[in-house]
Amino acid sequence: MREDEDAARALGKNVFSYKLQSLAIAALLGSVAGYLLALDLAYLSPDQFDPSVTFTGYAVLILGGLASYVGIAAGTAILWVLLEGTRFINLPLSAEQIAALRFVIVGVVLIGLMAFRPEGLFGKREEMVLGG
Repeated sequence: MREDEDAARALGKNVFSYKLQSLAIAALLGSVAGYLLALDLAYLSPDQFDPSVTFTGYAVLILGGLASYVGIAAGTAILWVLLEGTRFINLPLSAEQIAALRFVIVGVVLIGLMAFRPEGLFGKREEMVLGG
């Protein structure tokens, strides 16, 4: 179904039902993971969930490419090298300004990648076409 919904539908598969089942399974796994996290932490507050974690996850997906395990590993390594490599910037700026500059550099790299290779480093252009 991921490759061609119309072909799956032509073979008599109920695509909507399978999508709904996968959504339910993902929600179940997410709720179990949240429950286990709450048991481990014993106290939860919204302040503990920093938006930078979500940014990091999306940045890894964009760098590596969707639907590619190798891409996810490569995207993680590239983002880590970018963030840690920019730690050694030696400019006459304050620590806060250098920290902001590091994220600006990562943002420029992501913008450049999206401009020149929107499917990511290991993604497939065919998977990005809508209604292909």
